[in-house]
Amino acid sequence: MLPVFQFCAQKGKVMAQQKRILVIDDERKMIESMQKLLSNEGYAVDIADGAQEGMALFKTGSFDLVITDMMMPDYDGLYVMDTVRKHSADTPVIVVTGYGSMDSVIEAMRKGAYDYVIKPFDFDRIKATVQKVFDKQREQEEILKQKRLEAISQTAVSLNHEINNPLCVISGTAELMLMKWGTSDGEMKKPLEVILRNAARIQKITKKLAELIEPIVVEYQAGIQMIDVERSRASKE
Repeated sequence: MLPVFQFCAQKGKVMAQQKRILVIDDERKMIESMQKLLSNEGYAVDIADGAQEGMALFKTGSFDLVITDMMMPDYDGLYVMDTVRKHSADTPVIVVTGYGSMDSVIEAMRKGAYDYVIKPFDFDRIKATVQKVFDKQREQEEILKQKRLEAISQTAVSLNHEINNPLCVISGTAELMLMKWGTSDGEMKKPLEVILRNAARIQKITKKLAELIEPIVVEYQAGIQMIDVERSRASKE
């Protein structure tokens, strides 16, 4: 069995998971309607009555998207955006506003809001906007995955070269020793065969690492993931 090859990386999603959305507004009917709509689309939706409650909830969980009203009694949507950015800069924010609040929307877009929706909103528009957010996230994740794979491949090719040179010397020396003393000295034969067997195993591992095209990443420890070399697919398989 081939071992698992370790590399350090930021903890991320190894497999597709249900997207989690936080909806913030002081209008209870609105957030409940939004929760029902988006839950029916397959998302996990948390709701909060106002910015303060929403940001307390945001800090205790992990959300893929925040949808917030711009005008609320306690804090406005710009406060929500600033708080989200401080704790999770990559989390996109969609702002919701009435027709008379476009100045605040312009400010929100300037500060990095992903998009905006005007009240009374069209549910189809909300669904399309949310879908667009996650489509973009998937594209970015695919780009990141490709860059990571390229980095792994370059490292593996270098490792393959650096390891194989001394490994060939070790294997060649063990073969010569086995030919010379292996037949007459039983005690010498067994350790030499162990050396050759493990040298061949190392060559197999480094060769597959250099040819990986679909690495399987598994959780090892908090913040560290591993490549399962045996389950991963190489280009010549």
